[in-house]
Amino acid sequence: MSGSIAVTGFAHKQFTLAAGSPAKSEIYAFDPSDQVSSRSEIRAQGPSQLLATYVAGLALDGAGIKNSKELLADVDIYVATRGGERDTALDDKILHRIVSESAWGEALNAELSNLRPSLFLAQLQNIFAANISISFGITGRSITFMGGADAGVKALMQGIQRVQSGSAKAALIGGVFNGDRPDIREFYAGDMVADDANDFKRCELGQGAGFLVLELEEQAAAGGALNAIKLSPISLQSGDRQSAPYPNFFGERKPGSRGADGEQALFEAQFPTAIAKACAELSAQADQGAAGITVSIQLPWGTSAEVALARIN
Repeated sequence: MSGSIAVTGFAHKQFTLAAGSPAKSEIYAFDPSDQVSSRSEIRAQGPSQLLATYVAGLALDGAGIKNSKELLADVDIYVATRGGERDTALDDKILHRIVSESAWGEALNAELSNLRPSLFLAQLQNIFAANISISFGITGRSITFMGGADAGVKALMQGIQRVQSGSAKAALIGGVFNGDRPDIREFYAGDMVADDANDFKRCELGQGAGFLVLELEEQAAAGGALNAIKLSPISLQSGDRQSAPYPNFFGERKPGSRGADGEQALFEAQFPTAIAKACAELSAQADQGAAGITVSIQLPWGTSAEVALARIN
């Protein structure tokens, strides 16, 4: 089976982080109960997980399938993410004992022996897809992709392939990145310095999530999907191996395109969020004659990925 792919649901939420500020972020500035009805599920999820689940719910709502148990049983989930939540207070406590006590090995073993088993569940990268599946009753296949902006591209490619082949009636694809997490800020601290040899010298970490619902265009039309947008196959352009290993997120964009980088880097969430934003823009400009938008993203080693979006009249 093959056919054109339509984006029938899309949603994104992105926050602006003050450069270098470790202050509490705006990621808490939404009500997850709008999409997640179970209070226990809300309590069990960290801020990044709640953001992903919330935005995924908005995309399912937009596609009109959030309450369709029959269809949700055949929906795949593909999520691009950096990893599960960290308990930073616990991390700090353990590190403090290691550096402050001479018998640091014994101190480390003592701390590790007291860890609660549920701590490790929250740190698993596939916890995002699991939470989305539990919250909305999605029982199809789920895969988590990791590895920077490439992960978001791979998640979309997998979703397109599964829907086109008929292996899934629909696919929920998305990404989440929380640059406000202390461990992520620490990880990129050396990449955010004014060094001409460093391609990240102007990189500012962002915070956001974007999700898309993909269906065959024929199925979307038969189901009466509103605001459906045609999605082209992903075009991958090979780069020069002599190029910088990582993209300059503030580089040139193709005329008439929408760069996936924005003002702040979202890494794993970069591509899905950019596409969701472009879909929203196309939908909002339907009365103004906007026909299509091209979304492109720069990947490591000078490669790039690009998709074209067009309104379905």
